[in-house]
Amino acid sequence: MRERTEWQSLEQQELKQLVLLELAKLSDRDTQRSAGETLHSMVEHAQARNLPLLLTCLYTTESHSPKACARRECVLRFATLAQHQADHLAAQPGALGKVVSTVCRRLRDSDSKVREACAYTMGQLAAHVPLGSSASVWQLLRKPLMEQTSEQNGEGQGAALLALQQILVLPPAPSLSAALASFHKSGGAHHSLAEGGGGAGGGSKSLLLRLLHRLLRMYRLSTLHARAALVRARGTLGQKDRGGAAVAAWRRPVVG
Repeated sequence: MRERTEWQSLEQQELKQLVLLELAKLSDRDTQRSAGETLHSMVEHAQARNLPLLLTCLYTTESHSPKACARRECVLRFATLAQHQADHLAAQPGALGKVVSTVCRRLRDSDSKVREACAYTMGQLAAHVPLGSSASVWQLLRKPLMEQTSEQNGEGQGAALLALQQILVLPPAPSLSAALASFHKSGGAHHSLAEGGGGAGGGSKSLLLRLLHRLLRMYRLSTLHARAALVRARGTLGQKDRGGAAVAAWRRPVVG
């Protein structure tokens, strides 16, 4: 693997060629491990001015590669961006939204390891990327994940629920403790969840309460194919919910 100072000093065209070369190596079993390590280091230590170039290369390979290992590696590098380049990623106009939409699209991938990588990456995005308030990140993640759980595809449903589980379990979850405190106070009442638990301004607390309500409703739907994944998400929520009101609400009828 090259020294990071070597690629940091490259002109953008040279850097692009090097990134594409490493991405191409992902399709070869003999070189995919070293290529993955190199790409991880390149993303981790990238200069802010080179992030658009790196993102473009990742989007291109992720979209067109027939090799599952290459698609998985591209998705995982979005997680690396969240872990090590969060501020720069948030500062790039439209970058975070495109990353989220790209990863959500891959939740439907035919390969289970790619779907698992997507779920992991969504958790990393929620945990690390600041946008002034956690509600902003949560809003970007919530809508496409909820749409995915509504599709008539068991694998896609399961991947979306696994992503939600990752978001819940990784600190800092989006105001999870505050949302559960409100949930306890209301006793898990349906009307409190439907109204967002009284959260002001549609913040992360309110959004999470609406998610809890959605999960409660999903559990009783005949169209839910990924019931086991939903049960695992419920278990994760139960570990966070020391008061027990959220988990107890699963046992109550949900109307409407």
